[in-house]
Amino acid sequence: MEIKTCVLSLIVCFLLVGLTGCTSTINYEELILGKWSVENVPEGEEGSVIFTFYENGNYSIIATLPNETENLTTTTLWYNYTINDEFLILTMIGIEEQLQYKFSSDNTILTLTEDNGVETVLYKL
Repeated sequence: MEIKTCVLSLIVCFLLVGLTGCTSTINYEELILGKWSVENVPEGEEGSVIFTFYENGNYSIIATLPNETENLTTTTLWYNYTINDEFLILTMIGIEEQLQYKFSSDNTILTLTEDNGVETVLYKL
């Protein structure tokens, strides 16, 4: 009987050790990748502002806005970013901005909050 108890104890220990490695962690670096729209305006249309986050730590902002002559002008700007469990850190021309971020439950909406409480909502494209 003692051998059965010992074997059963070992099996339980192996199961517990195996299951402790099964905790799911959210990989925010992967969730942020891709294109995000500031409004639900399709890319290239008037008023569109698109953030694209790349794996290499770069991001671009593509803004399509009317100019002085009422024609649409598209401007692309390139910067760097890092992301951790608490902040999305955007680096623009030597200026670093830390934004708190929150993904929606289905990861299609990203809310960025500045220190002063101002929020920017991005929608996954």
